[in-house]
Amino acid sequence: MISRHKRIALLLAVTGLLSGGALWFMSARLSPAERSILGRWRDPPMPGRNVTFLVDFRPDRTCAQQRMDGEEFGPGLYELAGTWHVKDGVLFCRWGNGLQSVFSVTAPAAGRKVMGVQVPSVRWQSPMQGRITQVTENELSLQWPNGTVSTWTRHDVEP
Repeated sequence: MISRHKRIALLLAVTGLLSGGALWFMSARLSPAERSILGRWRDPPMPGRNVTFLVDFRPDRTCAQQRMDGEEFGPGLYELAGTWHVKDGVLFCRWGNGLQSVFSVTAPAAGRKVMGVQVPSVRWQSPMQGRITQVTENELSLQWPNGTVSTWTRHDVEP
């Protein structure tokens, strides 16, 4: 027979696991706005940027970006990964492969001088953000902080 202390400990452990699982399940659920943008989108060229991107929003809140012309983002880098979420009608994307998408900091060389030596500073990178102005089955319109609006189309839908 199990002692009273062991039964209480077992009950607390099971309750903790169930509570933790419920919290995890509830936090991982996508909002209706997030569900509406799942899938692959074509981001057309904009002034100052003559390339079309494919952006893929996945149900686990990861995303990927590729250039349609097949060129690299950087040496040997053909896809840029990241994380995404929607909050209060704004789409947030934090781009960066691996730990960059979790700890998105940069170390620009133009930091402080310490004892005559230039020391890089550390700066947090802001996530890309665009206000969702319209979502249909085949179009996603985003207004960027600078006021420009871009309309993305579903990649599997041909114009």
